[in-house]
Order: sequence, then structure tokens, then C-alpha cells
Amino acid sequence: MTAVTVVTVVTVVGVEQLYWDWSGPLDVARFAAAWQSVVDRECVLRACFEWVAAPRLVLHARAGADIAVCSPAAVTWPQLLRRDRARGFALHRPGLLRLTLLEAEPGGGAGAAPPRVLLTYHPALLDERGVHLLLREFYRAYAGGGVLPGGERRPDLRDHARWLAGQDTTAARQFWARAVPPPRAATRPGRPGGATGQSGPGLLAHPGCGAPETFRLRSWAALRGAAESSALHLVWALLLYRAAGVAGPLPVSFGVQLSGRDIALPGAAGIPGLLDSPLPMTVTVDPAAPLADLLHQVRDTLLDLAAYPWASTETIRAWAPARPPPRRPRCRSRSCCRSRCGSCCGWWSALRCRQHAGAFRRPARAAEGPAQRTRRPGRPRGHPPQRGRRHRRAPHPRRPARQRGRPGPGPVPRPGAARGRGRRRPALPVRTPAARCPSSGRPRPVPDSCWTCWPGPRHRAWPGPCRPRRTPH
Repeated sequence: MTAVTVVTVVTVVGVEQLYWDWSGPLDVARFAAAWQSVVDRECVLRACFEWVAAPRLVLHARAGADIAVCSPAAVTWPQLLRRDRARGFALHRPGLLRLTLLEAEPGGGAGAAPPRVLLTYHPALLDERGVHLLLREFYRAYAGGGVLPGGERRPDLRDHARWLAGQDTTAARQFWARAVPPPRAATRPGRPGGATGQSGPGLLAHPGCGAPETFRLRSWAALRGAAESSALHLVWALLLYRAAGVAGPLPVSFGVQLSGRDIALPGAAGIPGLLDSPLPMTVTVDPAAPLADLLHQVRDTLLDLAAYPWASTETIRAWAPARPPPRRPRCRSRSCCRSRCGSCCGWWSALRCRQHAGAFRRPARAAEGPAQRTRRPGRPRGHPPQRGRRHRRAPHPRRPARQRGRPGPGPVPRPGAARGRGRRRPALPVRTPAARCPSSGRPRPVPDSCWTCWPGPRHRAWPGPCRPRRTPH
């Protein structure tokens, strides 16, 4: 029989690796047949992703086990790990799990390395708990001659999806509406620093704590009425608080991974698929409070999260209350004190405001040449528009003003007045400066704001079809 002597998990971006040494005789053909029997039984090993119409998970009826056998004379163990990590996975193909078997060194002496098995999987479909369930099924199949008794596993991912669709989400919505992380919560574990001079994906190896450290941690947490996982969450919350660099109480938020198999679905504990999901945990770190109070706060929050382990991150984001949009900046100039810049009746103030003047400028088109301004009569400079008044008379049409430094036609004088006589009027934003009346051929400027928002005692109506149409508020 076989035994696992060394188990190590290595995590990189998009790939997780688990390897162990094989003790005892190894039959390669029996090894491959046992894994093929596991693939035929578990639908998660025949699943892949598809993005044709919408992202979805596709389950195939048949898939082969990806097993490779390498010789220690051709490749070393560190080289094999690097090549396997660089290989990655094709998410549109079934079988997001593969195995690589490194044979024993020739000679078989006392100091020879035993065979080593490398298992690589994608975290989109499997977690560490699910991989250990698959290993248990593999050992059963290997002990039975390479054949796993029984048919396809039920319940599986399909049954879990039907169970989720039938859940009442009223209580979960109310809970996550209160437990959503606040906007000012600290979430970064480090501070911005300089360049490290390194590149490529990161590497994280977690062989686990030793027996003495695990015993001390479990004893310390048990004396205070908590588990060792709550103690680890407490340490991470303190690291987030220290990285924030603030004084006084501060909420910190981080993700916790729950199994997702402690649900009311019968047989959910044996499903090897990815049932867990990172859930946001928020606790308030107070430097003046005792450390045991923070440990109890972490424990109670984790117990509350355990009531809804099936909630996904996207669902929690959809259930969270909508945050109010940021307020628009108000102009602080004197001419903008009566109305907000950019509103329908406050465009006069926007023209006077340098901060929002760019929002009322129309970019020039290639066919029309540079943007032009059109002058029109109105109130004297500095007088804000009067609200609530409607004027039936339209302003007198004028030609585009002469551009500075370029020759061109000047403004048309007002009938009955000498050229250049009277006060200068502010320029209006023009939507179509090249628009002309189809019957008379006169230019028709069309401002962005409605005509009724421009009061003035000197309005003149356009003759015939050149008179603009009034726009209701």
C-alpha cells in the first residue's frame, strides 16, 4: 500500500500545485487507470468554460486524464516545477487538473529519491479541500485495481446550482446590506514603496506551521473562547491597521475563505467542486481596547458570515446598498452664487465661471473649420438671468464674429444703430454655428440652453421662417 510522506502546496497566479513522495511499489498503468476512473466519476474534472454568448460552465460527457511521466535523467525537480507553472491551463478545454509523475532515481539504493507526484489544478474549479477529496477517491480506485466502484457522483455541481436557485435570499440581503464594508475601511496590507527589481508571477509556499507552534496557537485561542483560525484573522487585521498608518479606531476589511459545504444540501460535504467563496469581513481595530475584545469581535463576525456561505462576491456586491454619487463642485465666484454651473437656467453663471467654461465649448469639426462664436444681445455684463419669465421675441441674427488674427466678415450691425455702438454682449455657446435658414439663407445660431432662459428687453423677432422654435422647460 502507499503512504503520503511529504505534502506541499505551491500557489502562483492562476495555478496551484500540490506534490508528495510515493512510498512503496508504483504501477504506472494502474496509476493512470485509477485517475481515469476518478475523471469518469467526477463531473468537475470534465468541466470547462465557454464565452460564446455568455460566460457559462460546460460539462462534457467524456474527458481523458492528463498524465505525464518524466525521467530524473531528463529533467530535475526544480526545472519540472518551473515548466509546469509556465504551462498554465486552457480554460476552454475540459480537464483543469493534470498530473506529472517523476520516476525514482535509477539504482534504488537507500539514498535514492522515491517517485514524486505533482498535481496541478486551476483554482477556478477546485480548492484544496476538493483536491483532497479527489485524492481519497484515487486511492480507493488504485487499491481496487484501477477501477472505482459505483457510477457518477451525485449530488454534484448541477445539484448544487439547483439548490442555490431555490434559496430565499431575503434574510441574506438584509444581512449583507448591514455587513458591507464601509468606504473608509483599510484594505491594503502594505504601503507604496519603490521598485523591487523583480518581475513575473509571485510564489507562495505554505507547508504549514510546526507542531509546537500549532499547539501554542490553538491553546491561546481556546483559552479565550475562539478557534485558531480566528487568531490568524486577528493577526491579519492588526497588519492592515498598521499599514494604514492612522491613529484611533479604524475599520479594516479583508476576505475570509469558508468551505461552503456546511449547507442544507444532503451530501454537499463530499462535492469536490469549488463551493467556497471569499466573503468580506469587517472589524474595527481600536488600539485602546484589549486584544481579547478584538478576538471576540472576529469570532462573532465569522459566525455571522457562516450563516450564508453560499453567497458569492458578485451577489454581495449586487445586494449592497447603492452609495450616493459624489457631489458636483459648486463654483465659488460671485456670478455663480445664485445657480449651479451647468444647469439649464444657470448657463450664464457657467459662462462667467472659468472652472466650468470648458464644458460649454464645442469641439470644432474638420469640415466646418475652427469653432466660432456668435454674439447676441441680452442683459448687460454681470446681471444674472431672471427665472420664471418667458419671452416670445427672439434675438436678432448675427453673423459669426471675426476671429482674432484672421480676416473675415464682421458682425452685422443692429437695425437702427451705428456699427460698434452699444455695449458688448457675452458670447453664447453655439451648437451648430453653420446652420442657416433654408428659405432666407441667414445664419441661425442655436444655443445649448432653451430660448426662454435668455431674458432681455431688446429681443427682436426674426422675420418669416428664421424665427427659432421655442423649447419648453
